[in-house]
Amino acid sequence: MTMTLTGRMTRQNNNGLLWWRTTTRTTATLFSFSCLCALLIPSGVVVSGFGILSSSSDIQIVGLPGGGPQSLPLSYVQRFQRWSMEKGEEEGDDNEMTLKKLKGLDSDDDDGFVNPTSTTELWWPSDIEDLEVRPTLDVLVQSGIPVYASGGLHVRVPPKAAADGMEWRNYGMNSQPLARQWTTFGFAVEPEFRVETFLGSILQNDDNNVDDNEGKAKWTALKSSTADDMKQTLGSFAEFLSSVDEDSPLSSGFHVISIPTVPEWSDLPQKSSSPFALVALATAEPDAKELLTMDSDLVAMTATSILAVQVSQIEAGAKSEYITDTYKPLYL
Repeated sequence: MTMTLTGRMTRQNNNGLLWWRTTTRTTATLFSFSCLCALLIPSGVVVSGFGILSSSSDIQIVGLPGGGPQSLPLSYVQRFQRWSMEKGEEEGDDNEMTLKKLKGLDSDDDDGFVNPTSTTELWWPSDIEDLEVRPTLDVLVQSGIPVYASGGLHVRVPPKAAADGMEWRNYGMNSQPLARQWTTFGFAVEPEFRVETFLGSILQNDDNNVDDNEGKAKWTALKSSTADDMKQTLGSFAEFLSSVDEDSPLSSGFHVISIPTVPEWSDLPQKSSSPFALVALATAEPDAKELLTMDSDLVAMTATSILAVQVSQIEAGAKSEYITDTYKPLYL
């Protein structure tokens, strides 16, 4: 069924997907991803060895004129609609950008999905074998105008790990992380600005070795983007944004748009009883890894964006007494 909204845009409803198509052939597809029950409890607690992790879920904005940071409560930001801007998957759409809407953020259109946004945690259900991530540039758009930028991460259950053989993004609470520190969009056009991602683990002593570094964090680089990758990302974003008009869903209100800076996905390490940290830094500093151990006030002075979450294993989704028909395709 197709319902004409204007002479320039149509809205199609097909098996729970909403497609927004403009005359520039830019589309927005509503993700039909299921989610895990909201009442599952993570097995771990916040690990103190990761200095870059924060106990506060609120968002700090740095790089503002005057130098002082500003704060936004997560409860407010969680109401912003989140989108993913990716290349089209339809035949012949290789060079077109598709905007996909993440479900669970609109109380009038969530179909029972929970809000997946978190600035402090990423939950990993014990019956999901694999999770994959890739770095993104996240842009906060207000009424069609880019205002703030941050490093981000797409997280997915890949088709090989889902019972129904489909890709899942919103698989439950704390499944789509968001940076807790944002910077101004103007900073994102700095020549060396890029997104780098890291995994952190806590060093442990075994029975035969004693190490003075026990309890300290060890950081390993994941797939990261270069400054050239960022230039291409910003170019694609600018081209897309130029097509936004008054009929676009982005023309009013607040929206967070995530644009992958590299196409490849990286596997997270196999589940462990010990939580680990996942970090994405959006920065123009020459050594991003050095920022992981710097004082937070000093990092803020560099106008660097920080996404830092603790990854914790939680109960199996299939065993939850709260699982509904919406969620069963992922687990059963």
